[in-house]
Amino acid sequence: MNHGRRLTSGEFDRLIVALHNHMPENPDDDDRKALARREFEAVINHRLGERFPMERREILWEIQKEYQRGIVNSMALLLSPRLLETRLAALAKVLISSHRACLTKEEFEALFSDDEISEAQAWPR
Repeated sequence: MNHGRRLTSGEFDRLIVALHNHMPENPDDDDRKALARREFEAVINHRLGERFPMERREILWEIQKEYQRGIVNSMALLLSPRLLETRLAALAKVLISSHRACLTKEEFEALFSDDEISEAQAWPR
């Protein structure tokens, strides 16, 4: 997997903080959607690399938006913990299988790994 330089953990953290610091005091829906997209792009640049293909980013972004809609729609099940648990498990299964269909094994592991990217793994600027 070589999609260019990946953001280090420090760069990623600073970018996320900066994104939130630049949000308006009373963000509207468009502001929140733009923030979510920028956060998504930061995760891709951190985990997969800055040159990860745009068409595949778009596919992953659509998967992410569909998952978020599923979460919001599942909130109606809060009165029934068992139904909510079943629904969230099904959403997670769809999320994982959708990502696996779009990513190589190496990319999938990089995106969902708990391992932090060390400074040595990030390419110098």
